[in-house]
Amino acid sequence: MKGNGASSNPSTGQTTSQTSEPYVQLNEPVTQQKLSAAWIIYANKIKASNMRLYSILTSHSPQLQQENKIFVELASSMQEDELLKEKPVMMTLLKNELQNTHLELRTGIRKDDAQTPGKAFTAADKLEVMIQKNAALGLLKQHFNLDLD
Repeated sequence: MKGNGASSNPSTGQTTSQTSEPYVQLNEPVTQQKLSAAWIIYANKIKASNMRLYSILTSHSPQLQQENKIFVELASSMQEDELLKEKPVMMTLLKNELQNTHLELRTGIRKDDAQTPGKAFTAADKLEVMIQKNAALGLLKQHFNLDLD
């Protein structure tokens, strides 16, 4: 039998190649600044192909916890699902960019967002939100008999 760079293990039936490169574990120190920069690089990379994820990544900053733990606090479970779908590809890029194969990504959902009113889209909704923040606007509207048209 001639050698072809591969060996066969009769007990498992698997063939291993002697020419494949070994898996190299990297453990460069990660800083919050490096993490944020790599996060933006990935966001810009997927901007054209996945605008929803791009929006999630740019509106939620990752936080470096402990040595190799990345935590992202999201606004909803829909955002979490979108991020988790892309997690394997994203983590591969982050690990390569940061030269650290030990990175882990964890997500959480903000609890206070359930009490926060939704986005105001109409002019009346926007005015109502502004009046809640500053009651003087309501007085001005009432005093000058202002109407939204």
